[in-house]
Amino acid sequence: MIKAKKSLGQNFLIDPNIINKIINIIEIKDRNLLEIGPGTGNLTSALLKENPNKLLVIEKDNQLASMLREKFKDSIEVINQDILNLNENLLSKKILTVYGNLPYNISTEILCKWILNLDSNKFWFDNLILMFQKEVADRIISDFNTKNYGRLSIISNWKLKVKKICDIKPSSFFPKPKIDSSLLLF
Repeated sequence: MIKAKKSLGQNFLIDPNIINKIINIIEIKDRNLLEIGPGTGNLTSALLKENPNKLLVIEKDNQLASMLREKFKDSIEVINQDILNLNENLLSKKILTVYGNLPYNISTEILCKWILNLDSNKFWFDNLILMFQKEVADRIISDFNTKNYGRLSIISNWKLKVKKICDIKPSSFFPKPKIDSSLLLF
């Protein structure tokens, strides 16, 4: 039994309805995918059923990375590193579609790193389908001249179009976080 590590902000997505909603946002077949923080592999399994061309997963937790290698064998490539220390431009020669139940304690740091390092002429991704703490998502999508509007709104909407897909209750995760989450499409 895998135990969630609070220090890594682990809350594993377990709700099949939310997983199904995530995999139906865009067509997955024949795409090159990157999943950030796959945890126990619940979303990973669903993504694989949609026949992507390739699936890379980045998992910082050594125990989870080992479990994912054993569970999925050669059907995925596991990168056992910290996402903040990776150069995303070197992950693949092909454009990636990114999925992530990001650790909430570093989610804005990840997003800002990706956006600020974007080459305006050549993006390394075509879509980002990311889960954030609801309050953070509200700041990302907020409109000019509203109370949530600020640095995060400006950076997020600078080079990307952002759309809220849905809110997600704590009961969709194990262990249950104390806050609601939101799923965004960039």
